[in-house]
Amino acid sequence: MGGIPHIYSPDELDSAHSGKKYTKFLIVLEIVYAILMGWGFARVAEYFLFDNLYNWAGLVIAGFVLIRFFFAPSHNVGALVRSAKINLWKARLIIFFDIPILMAHSFIYYRICYNLSIKAYGLFYFNLALLLFLNASWLSSIKSRLIKEGLASPPKFSLWINNNFISSMALLVVWATHKYIFTVDAAVYFWISFAIAASNCIVDLASCALEYFEET
Repeated sequence: MGGIPHIYSPDELDSAHSGKKYTKFLIVLEIVYAILMGWGFARVAEYFLFDNLYNWAGLVIAGFVLIRFFFAPSHNVGALVRSAKINLWKARLIIFFDIPILMAHSFIYYRICYNLSIKAYGLFYFNLALLLFLNASWLSSIKSRLIKEGLASPPKFSLWINNNFISSMALLVVWATHKYIFTVDAAVYFWISFAIAASNCIVDLASCALEYFEET
């Protein structure tokens, strides 16, 4: 004997429609973002020098950063479109504020890869610091907006913000010290910065690996 069919209420139908709309939006955004990020990594591959230890070290950092920031649309923008009911003003804010910042991520990442390809290691770490600082600031904005809506931010947001902010400040201090205060050996500067950048990546990937497999 058949069960009584469920009759969907207007609210349920609207929620299902909105969910599909948001999913389509995020998929398109992820595709565009992936293409833009991929250009940077392709630049590294095109000009990679296999006999250069600095290039290998830079490739490790660039690769880990790509893995981490590859999920920015689904985790960061997704936190906004999935966790709060979107109205016209919120949609405008995402279009005119969040998406340009996301595109800025890919722009700076390309600069990171370009600097590595031409062996401009000082600018490589400088642009990495800018990327980490931009991301920490953006995550702080998203977190504050969710809190304002009475919603909890994704559980790892605080770790991402603190890890990226501290690492960006450390990289900028080392860069400014090397450039303006006293010039240390280029190799020393490179490996100090590498240690900071690698620590930043390891903390993120080791503590947040499961987050990349879960829907925000």
